[in-house]
Amino acid sequence: MKKLYSILLFILAVYAMSSDLAVAQVTLDSFFPFQTEPMKKYSLYIPATYAESAPSLGKLQDMA
Repeated sequence: MKKLYSILLFILAVYAMSSDLAVAQVTLDSFFPFQTEPMKKYSLYIPATYAESAPSLGKLQDMA
């Protein structure tokens, strides 16, 4: 039973590592002064598959 548990744990670990690579992205977080908020937060998420030469859509999200 312990051997089966170890095998399942190993498979889960391998799956977790591979799925992280599949959705890898770079996150850029920062702040800027905006109206009454001195430290308005924003985040940029750049997917690993991003290519500067290819057109892409942007998405803005309020981090309130």
